[in-house]
Amino acid sequence: MSLRACLFFLLLLLGSLPAQAEIWASASLPTTFKFSSTGNDLYNFDQAASGKTSGYTFLTSLPIPLLPVVGISHFQIEAQPTDPYISDPNYFEVDSYDVALDFSTKSATFLIGYGVGKAGFSCQQTDCAGLDFSQLELHQYFTQIGVPFGTASDFHFDLRRLIGRVHSSNGVDSSTLNLQGLLLAFGFRVGF
Repeated sequence: MSLRACLFFLLLLLGSLPAQAEIWASASLPTTFKFSSTGNDLYNFDQAASGKTSGYTFLTSLPIPLLPVVGISHFQIEAQPTDPYISDPNYFEVDSYDVALDFSTKSATFLIGYGVGKAGFSCQQTDCAGLDFSQLELHQYFTQIGVPFGTASDFHFDLRRLIGRVHSSNGVDSSTLNLQGLLLAFGFRVGF
């Protein structure tokens, strides 16, 4: 895409945003995570259709026209251990800073956003003895669609595509754990 086309698209995008900024805050809680990457010898997501999740996401608008929506998110995603005798699950923990553009109308709320942060891994099984895990990057792409009520308020759901990596090392060999999948969250937005 040429520079001229990019500038035209950016002007068109900015021109479609509302001239008056609304102030609102949004909160969502995750309900499920569906893995889409390949497993390895430390976790086996094939044993479950989805991993249990916990955490939150917060987004807020600022009272400045044309400024994007900003927020943070934190999720803990259960990864089934490969050892069937381990009762405690393994976990991926992800933290990110999010930005989004608000394309909401009076009949529907609609955000498109991107987040960047870190992914970590907590391992309970015996295969993890002697392994050190260090955080690597996390990228997430998300959309939020809602049904408005009142002024700048809604009930919504988030669909997030998470792509993260964690570095593992035993002092001699190292490898990378991949976290990829779709996360679904539900929440509400309140206008001020």
